[in-house]
Amino acid sequence: MPYFVNEGHRLFYREQGSGAPLLLLPGNTSASPHLAGEMAYFSNRFHSAALDFWGTGQSERVFPWPVDWFQQAGRDAAALVEQLGAGPAVLIGTSGGAVAALWAAIQNPGAVRAVVFDSGQLGLPPATAANLASTRRLDDPLAAEFWKSAHGEDWGSVVQADTAMLQRLGQQGGGFFDERVSSVACPVLITASLSDDMIADAGGQALKLSEMLPNSQVYLHRRGGHPLMWSQPEAFHRAVDAFLAGLA
Repeated sequence: MPYFVNEGHRLFYREQGSGAPLLLLPGNTSASPHLAGEMAYFSNRFHSAALDFWGTGQSERVFPWPVDWFQQAGRDAAALVEQLGAGPAVLIGTSGGAVAALWAAIQNPGAVRAVVFDSGQLGLPPATAANLASTRRLDDPLAAEFWKSAHGEDWGSVVQADTAMLQRLGQQGGGFFDERVSSVACPVLITASLSDDMIADAGGQALKLSEMLPNSQVYLHRRGGHPLMWSQPEAFHRAVDAFLAGLA
């Protein structure tokens, strides 16, 4: 299985297919195994890769996670594009991975051809961040199975590290972006479910983000949960395929 090193940390990724590079970025408590279906879908047209962010999956563990974790994740994504070669790449991020994808475009615009921002948000309200430890039920068997399949036996420490990072970010206001987000010039597709059970006013947040991005479009689906990528895969694929066709 392939690894690479960026900024002193050993990072794991999966790859499949051939063609122009397309990078899949998981949520911040998810990891590349959960993107196997997306890799299979896009690999018939692209050299697809899925990254385990630092501290997650099979990548090197880091404790504690820094408050600028999403910015670091963006830099690591851009470094993987360079590792794959033949960039710039399309970045498809979901949930926290969507935030990382935009940070990659902010910090390393030359590495990013386009971004799909699926089921992400502009930030975490401080009150929500403060209560995160109680709302994330580590004793929930289904949640534990999900996290274990992503990170292995030490999944609990990974989730706790993410929770602590988000709580510190909440103490600083909870915003995931700053004014530099408006500098993203590449095409961006923002996708979301109006029924997202994890993001308050997902449709409103998607439209607000679109106002900040000069070259963006929005796809909102009435049904589905979090993320749209998994809850309404056929609709998500149709929207992304149309967006990718427009890039050509």
